Amino acid sequence: MSMAYKKQETEKMCLECNKRFIGISRSKFCSKLCQGRNDAKAYVFVIDKKGNKVRRCKYIWEQQNGEMPKGKMIHHIDGNKKNDAIENLQLCSRKEHRLLHISIEKEARIMPFKACRGIF
Repeated sequence: MSMAYKKQETEKMCLECNKRFIGISRSKFCSKLCQGRNDAKAYVFVIDKKGNKVRRCKYIWEQQNGEMPKGKMIHHIDGNKKNDAIENLQLCSRKEHRLLHISIEKEARIMPFKACRGIF
């Protein structure tokens, strides 16, 4: 008979919102939302003038350039979805965006030291 390992739950403090929660030994955040706020792969959202929840990168791009054309999307040049500086945002089609990420991944495999560019 095998005995299942039971993970020990303890009271912890969320690293993002400082809320107390009960979690297993490796838990650092009280929820996926708080975890996402600390993750460079997670988008940041804001409320626009119409009251809609939108990605901050899109909001910033549209403030500088006007409404985003249909079928276009924003690419974060450095791969960090939290870096919404206008010079880090590139407008492209879905196909162009996919090709950008394919080329970044190929480059990372050829030259591993460039993998730290934030591939997601």
